[in-house]
Amino acid sequence: MMMMKKMRMTLLACCVLLLAVPGFAKTGKATATVAKQQGSKLDLFAGYSYWAPSATINNHRFRAGNAGFTLSAAYYFNPYLGAQFEATRSQQTSNDGMRAFSGGLIARDPRLVGMIPFAHARIGVAGVTGPNEASTGNNSGYFYNPEHWGVMLTVGGGLDYPTPYLHGHLRLRLFQVDYQYTHVDFGPLLATQGGRANIDAVHLSTGIVYTFNRVHF
Repeated sequence: MMMMKKMRMTLLACCVLLLAVPGFAKTGKATATVAKQQGSKLDLFAGYSYWAPSATINNHRFRAGNAGFTLSAAYYFNPYLGAQFEATRSQQTSNDGMRAFSGGLIARDPRLVGMIPFAHARIGVAGVTGPNEASTGNNSGYFYNPEHWGVMLTVGGGLDYPTPYLHGHLRLRLFQVDYQYTHVDFGPLLATQGGRANIDAVHLSTGIVYTFNRVHF
């Protein structure tokens, strides 16, 4: 829990720093040229994701999901601020995992040459299945929680790398690091199912970004 609290504070600090980046970027004509070259109106992202939850129900622990994907769309009102929608899916085994849909705000600084840092904060819903595993101790049978939905809060950020491919519309998302908090109520706690989960999780993503209308604001 201490590690998760430190991770939470670190991510929040990163978001504050990323939002403050425009104040440290270059000014003048060169800055305007870079903003015009690297700014975009709509960004579509698709990539691999890894979900690392930290929570237990009845001594059964949620396991990390290393077979996941993330899809997101960000529409920018100006070169720096926009709205974002994201869908993600993480699978641990054939019968347990997590899927989520969320929306919120995203901020970036497109004026830095060779990189585009961003930070975002979203709220949404998550469908969580599990933990599903054989019971131990005084319990009997198999502990199994079918999918239930709950509230998810996300805050984090990342770094995009512009490339010259596809006429400059293709970017690489070098990394996206998010802290996610999810609350799910599986019902009354029984020997083989139920319970409430307050899940602290780190969600990592990487992939490609395709941009539209790079020079129009």
